[in-house]
Amino acid sequence: MQQVQSQYTKALRYFVLTKYGLAASTCVKAMASFKHHVPPAQAHAIRQQLLTLYLNIAATSIDASALEAAVSPRLAKQFGLTLADATPEAFVQGLWAQIVQCYADHAGDVDAALVSAYLLVSIKWHVPAVGRQVAEEWFASVPDATLDRLANASAEDRQAYIDCVRVYTCRILTQTADYASAKSFIEYNGILGDDDKKVLYETVDEAEANEQKEAEQRRLVEQQRREAENAARALAEKRKAEQLAAAQEAERQQQEALVREKEEAQRQQALQQEKQENQQNQQNAMNEPASSPVPRGAPSSSSSATTNGGPLLGPQPQLTMIKTWMHQLRTTGSAAYVAILLVLFALVGLLRGPRSQVTRAVRLVMMKLWQTIQMGTKVTYL
Repeated sequence: MQQVQSQYTKALRYFVLTKYGLAASTCVKAMASFKHHVPPAQAHAIRQQLLTLYLNIAATSIDASALEAAVSPRLAKQFGLTLADATPEAFVQGLWAQIVQCYADHAGDVDAALVSAYLLVSIKWHVPAVGRQVAEEWFASVPDATLDRLANASAEDRQAYIDCVRVYTCRILTQTADYASAKSFIEYNGILGDDDKKVLYETVDEAEANEQKEAEQRRLVEQQRREAENAARALAEKRKAEQLAAAQEAERQQQEALVREKEEAQRQQALQQEKQENQQNQQNAMNEPASSPVPRGAPSSSSSATTNGGPLLGPQPQLTMIKTWMHQLRTTGSAAYVAILLVLFALVGLLRGPRSQVTRAVRLVMMKLWQTIQMGTKVTYL
């Protein structure tokens, strides 16, 4: 046992210096002295200390990569394990196999304090289901003699067993959310006293209440997340609908603008066409031959026009008759009759309206009469 004690001291020194790999390999070398046989009674204390250190190193050596991926072969070799499946579950199960080998392969003989430490390792490695399996195996394999001794032992002697029950019921089973099994195990355990059961019940109830509260919080968080997602989805759909409506409105306005532009173009085209037609009509009117003014004492060109070789149009015969009558009146010297005729001719001209053939004839006659009166006045003067 001297060599085992020396190796234990060396492993403890490595552990304090945080050289966990060397500490674990040194523990494995020392554990070989206890495997597959029952050591003497004086070696039980050093065996428990050595295995406790071995489990503490395993709990400390955990890293994020081992939890997320696989346990490295180097880490498994440091703890004396050869793993076919490099998972955290296989690693923790291998640790228990190493411990049981140090108790001559009798799981029920493992000290309760070591079982508690192992259960804490399984929690640390996030595999409480493995710890539950080992704990149930251990509770089922504890010898009856040991149970009878514990039932009659003092509270101090039962403390290691009570701690193991506490870790199993209040940590392992609560983490697996099996509160009913935890309460049943406490209720039907004959080793626990009434005070112990009361404390364990309260711990399990508190863990269950906390779990319910956390579950409610998770539910609320999930509900808020779903509501936020639904709100974001609804907002996205609303924005998409608004963009679609805006695009449709823009397209409608564009179509209306095109229609207005087309109508305006047609209107401008019609106005331009109308303007061209007006200009053409004015040009045609300007190109037509204009009638020359009638010279004084000469007949109008319009009165001399003929239609298809027909007789002359206009007041030429009436003008000849009026001139003959005026000559006779002037010869006889009837000045009063001449004044009456002037008034009548003026009335006839006013009644007939402006710019007629008779008006022009009356104007011509009045000019002739005026000239005759002037000549008569001069003859009378002479």
